Amino acid sequence: MGTGTMGLPMAVNMAMAGLNLMVYNRTPGKAAPAVEAGAIQASFPAALFEWADIVVLMLSGPEAIDAVLDPFLMNQPGLLKGKALVNMGTNPPAFSQQLADRLEKVGAVFVDAPVSGTRVQAEAGALLVMTSGPKEVIDRLTPVFNSVAHKMVHCGRVPNSGLMKLAVNIVLSASISGLVEGAHFAERAGLDLGTFFGLIMGGPLKNDMFAIKAEKIMKQDFTPQASIGTVYEMLKHITDTAYDMKSPIPNTLTNMNLITAAMNQGLEEEDACSIIKVFKT
Repeated sequence: MGTGTMGLPMAVNMAMAGLNLMVYNRTPGKAAPAVEAGAIQASFPAALFEWADIVVLMLSGPEAIDAVLDPFLMNQPGLLKGKALVNMGTNPPAFSQQLADRLEKVGAVFVDAPVSGTRVQAEAGALLVMTSGPKEVIDRLTPVFNSVAHKMVHCGRVPNSGLMKLAVNIVLSASISGLVEGAHFAERAGLDLGTFFGLIMGGPLKNDMFAIKAEKIMKQDFTPQASIGTVYEMLKHITDTAYDMKSPIPNTLTNMNLITAAMNQGLEEEDACSIIKVFKT
């Protein structure tokens, strides 16, 4: 359920792996590639819940999840009984815990399984999945996870996988801002950007994400893999959770200021590496 930037390539890979798949998206046309790959298209959410024993949610956040699930939780709880609901997006850990508790009361099981990676990794079926919830249910979901990911790590009970995802994203956001800051510094100094990125990729800092972002910066191609708006929401989850935990996050707060400045410049639909435009203003 949800065939957006990440959900669509994940759905396509599930269908191509031979899984019996039904998809639903508020804008039906966006699910077309998944249907072409073999998925059935649901015209409304209830059809999907009636058909499936396992429901994968790849929605934009708590509001979108509540909009889908609340009508069933409040008016048709029997439709959820016995189902496994698997969230593969990134949500506040406190929300995931509350959702797990609500679903348990109606006889459903919640598995939190946020993914790490960009659209490129999603298209390649090379995401990293972090899971939390009942291990026996997660084991049953292995074919689903294998169709979209190269690695799965079990983190224990809900909401541990969400907390782990936030911890990983603290490092991820610092890495992107560091790469962009270094690129701008080199450019302002009159250095060759190709040489700068070549040095980054020729040493211990080499990684796939840096290779992708370096190419986008060189080509001034800011079409989103992970948009500024998406990163903003993720950083908000981190800052809210860190506040509750009383955990200092100085680097993340600096990155939040950069991302907020990019949002104020109207860059929310551009890739995260477009924060280089903030450095140039």
